[in-house]
Amino acid sequence: MVILALLVAFPSVGFIHGIAPPSQLVAPPPSLAAGLAPNAQACNRSAPNASDPSGVHGMFVLEPPLKPQGLGYSDMTRYLINNSLVCGADFWVHWSDVDQGPTAHPRYNWTGVLQAIRPWEQAGKLVNLIFWAIGYGRTASYIPSYVLAQIPTIQCGKSPVTPLFWNDTYVRDYRAFMRAAVSQFNTDPSVGYLRFGFGTGGETLPLLDGDELVCKAKLFAAGYSIPVWDSYLLSMIDYEHSMSSTHPFLVALDGALGPRTDDTFADIGGRASRDGVGFGTEALVNSSATWNATTGLASCVGGGFCMLFNRFQGRVPLEVQTIGPSSPNGSGPVGSLVPLLSYSLQEHAQVYEIYFSDWLTAFDPNSPNYAAYHSVYEPAFKAVGRVVG
Repeated sequence: MVILALLVAFPSVGFIHGIAPPSQLVAPPPSLAAGLAPNAQACNRSAPNASDPSGVHGMFVLEPPLKPQGLGYSDMTRYLINNSLVCGADFWVHWSDVDQGPTAHPRYNWTGVLQAIRPWEQAGKLVNLIFWAIGYGRTASYIPSYVLAQIPTIQCGKSPVTPLFWNDTYVRDYRAFMRAAVSQFNTDPSVGYLRFGFGTGGETLPLLDGDELVCKAKLFAAGYSIPVWDSYLLSMIDYEHSMSSTHPFLVALDGALGPRTDDTFADIGGRASRDGVGFGTEALVNSSATWNATTGLASCVGGGFCMLFNRFQGRVPLEVQTIGPSSPNGSGPVGSLVPLLSYSLQEHAQVYEIYFSDWLTAFDPNSPNYAAYHSVYEPAFKAVGRVVG
């Protein structure tokens, strides 16, 4: 899903103009590949070359096809599900699809989730679950009706009906859902990590259209403030830490609607690392870094995720996801995935949520981008795999 609106939640990210320099469309520089382990590490064992060797690590297929008769499913089973570079897959779990309400028996119905992850588990792969309360569009609300009937909400622009997430009733019911998920999957050895969305999607953005002045004003009028939002987010990270989960948690960094001086990013990173919760960015784009047009190498842009990655590397797993599928020719906000893989590896990332279409570019001859870009995408994937498994 291309979520361009989230750029406003990531101070270091902006739109790029034109197409990336040719030097950015080649395989990772030798300097990054040097010294890597000769063999990829097993995804469920220690990865000595990762910043947090004992933490969760690997490259995962984001949003794989779910239905055998659906578009891309046969390509997935042929080229990805048994691919040794693929540690597993990431699945979006909608709250209302599972929570049937307090009077239902059982209250939480995990049948759909279990069916979706079964082919990957049967192939011996890891599965990661990313939980949503709302999504990206006016009708994309996944809050159970019994919860909506009890809580204050806001709706503006293209945003769905959105709860005031910090409301006590919402927090109580969402935490009950979190406990149910942990309980359901605690004994499943195929689960890699859990990422609960504390805002929009699986992330920490309070309102999809919060960058629009009218919507921002409406949100603040409803009781939102940077301190209120930070307090809510940190309390939810602490709550994850308090649960007895056999699987690690991850949390997104894309936090608040404040100015560049807002400390929400740093607050999330600091609290997560203290609590043993991994964190990462879901908004990686070409302009997340400053690129040297001659060498193709990148350096960290101040104020973004990379500063926190460098500060907290080695303490918890660090995760990256592009803001949408890449453009192998270097155009658009994401650009080519090749330099972004090299750059994020340089900045200590060890969990990669990579869109399905990008995996096809690297490995599926049926992909429209395979012929032109397979020769640079596949080596880039392999270079990351030698570090993170």
